[in-house]
Amino acid sequence: MHRSGAPPKLNAIHLEQITIWTEKEALTARAIVARLKKECNVKVSVGTVTNALKTLGFV
Repeated sequence: MHRSGAPPKLNAIHLEQITIWTEKEALTARAIVARLKKECNVKVSVGTVTNALKTLGFV
């Protein structure tokens, strides 16, 4: 059954890109937000990136 609520802002491709960036260099959540906006044209909040990092096991 379909769940209610907003759809995810970051898809699997974005999460994979975040994983690659964070494995190569130590980045803050704000730096990841800026890079997502610049390279992927995705506007998300710092909290969204922080939650993604926790989901990926980086925090």
